[in-house]
Amino acid sequence: MKKDHPVLSNVRPQVKLAVVCDTTKLKDAGTPAAHIYMIDNRVVANGPQANRYEEGGAELKTVCDVNDDISWYVLPLNPTLGDVIEEVYFVNRSGQDVFQGNIGSPKPQEGFPNFLLGHLRTKGDLNYTLKFKIRYKNDPNLKEVTWDPGPWLEVK
Repeated sequence: MKKDHPVLSNVRPQVKLAVVCDTTKLKDAGTPAAHIYMIDNRVVANGPQANRYEEGGAELKTVCDVNDDISWYVLPLNPTLGDVIEEVYFVNRSGQDVFQGNIGSPKPQEGFPNFLLGHLRTKGDLNYTLKFKIRYKNDPNLKEVTWDPGPWLEVK
C-alpha cells in the first residue's frame, strides 16, 4: 500500500524548503560547491538582506516564526533518471539552537528518507548543513553529499 506524503498527512509545516540536486553533475564532483539549489515558501522582501539570499541559490536565508513546523524535501532535478535521495540529516553548524535540542530537531520521517520535519521552539539565528546520500540508478554505491555553503534560519 502506498503511503501518503508527510506534507499531506496530519502535520502541515508552515515553512517548506525544497533542496533540488543535479545528480548528474554531482556524481563526479568532490565536495559540491554548486549543482544544489534551495528554495522556500518564505519571502525576504525588505531590508538589507532582501536581494542577498535569493531563491534557487546556495545561501538561502529562511525567515520563520517561533512554533512553526519546518520541512526539508531533498529531491533530484531530473526524476526520470531513476536517481534517489536517501538518508537526509540536518546538522546545526553554528548559532542558537532554535529547535531546543532533540525536542524539535529536524528528523527523517518514516517511509520518506528524503524528507525532514522539525519544530522551531525559540528565537535566534542558525547556520546549518544538510547531509544526504544519492543512490544512482544502475550503481550499487551511494554517494555521500555534505551541503554546507551557508544556508541559515532566522527565527523571530
